[in-house]
Amino acid sequence: MRSPLKTPLTTEGTPVRVPPGALKADAARPGFWDRHPRTPLLGRPAGEGMREVHFVWRPEPGLEAIVHVNSLTDRHRADITAARFVPIADDVWHVGYVLPETLVASYRVVALPHIPSDIGRERSAWKGVHEAGAPDPLSPETITNPLGGGSSVLRMPRSREHPSWSALRHGAAPQGEPLRLGTEHPAWLVRPAGQVSRLLVVFDGEVWLRMGFAHAFAHRGESALAAVLVGSGSLEQRAALLPRPDRVAQLVERQILPAVEAATGIRLGPDAVVAAGESFGGLAAAGLAVRRPDLVATAIAQSGSYHYGEGRPLRGDAVEPGDLVARLLRGRAHGHVVVQAGVEEETLAPLSRTFAETADAAGMRISHEEWSGGHDFAWWSDALFFALDGL
Repeated sequence: MRSPLKTPLTTEGTPVRVPPGALKADAARPGFWDRHPRTPLLGRPAGEGMREVHFVWRPEPGLEAIVHVNSLTDRHRADITAARFVPIADDVWHVGYVLPETLVASYRVVALPHIPSDIGRERSAWKGVHEAGAPDPLSPETITNPLGGGSSVLRMPRSREHPSWSALRHGAAPQGEPLRLGTEHPAWLVRPAGQVSRLLVVFDGEVWLRMGFAHAFAHRGESALAAVLVGSGSLEQRAALLPRPDRVAQLVERQILPAVEAATGIRLGPDAVVAAGESFGGLAAAGLAVRRPDLVATAIAQSGSYHYGEGRPLRGDAVEPGDLVARLLRGRAHGHVVVQAGVEEETLAPLSRTFAETADAAGMRISHEEWSGGHDFAWWSDALFFALDGL
């Protein structure tokens, strides 16, 4: 799979902005919002594989606004100037960028009485920005984000979309209600139409449930594959569980697999179990395949936190590989890992490449894919199902 193009950046590392061009004259004419009932607006091609994209906002009295695009404008906390909407007409504000035609990215509009350009320097103020973000009211697609709120989705013309998620996004009837398992740790079982012979274990189950995973999974229609969505709890509980492979393995071995066996009457061996997750969950899934192939032979690891090291401060900009890569450097390993990352992830994309290369050298079967996106459920959802199709 060819690595997709990245968003072009300025010397300051911000997305390249584009002026409104002809949109300014359009905005000056009456009826702009009637002519443009869906946003953002696609503009002209801007070089090979690139296109102008225009975010527009209908201003509210007394408020300023920025656009918070996952892994693009939201990572420049010390100076958010590049994300700021500016007026191009009395009731039309605009900010535009050059973006890859394959990009999928969630975004939110943040509107507040005052947004200092350096609002992200203080953690509490930046948290307030996240909390104030809301979906673009004219965007045709919205997903639930990990904070529990909504985010709009920018889906560029040449982006990849899995048919099962597409069916759900375009109004297909919901199917496949999940069953809450009687485990101490929260988990939900999504049954297939036929007898279970394979199992997908997905971490961060609460988020996937809110996104409609059970219905999209049913539309996918693999008759013998069940899925169990494993909850993560609070941010503190998630950080205490997912990056620690012994705790994850203990949970899967002592609670999840026995509960699935009790619900289905089927005992599954490691070759029939696939673990999947993103971020810390991606690290957890990969860790199971590396350290416990007697439980899980295959993993789909999306944007794994391969910089995690026990006892080491966890920084989002850390570039040194952590404990799992160190484990692979010490000895051989078996099993299959589908390694996925977004090209817009400044640290996790190169860390994912390092993990894939190290795991391959250690004897694992590795499939490495890079997607056009950031640290984002907007593409993780489609990529997970495409990975399942390829197993």
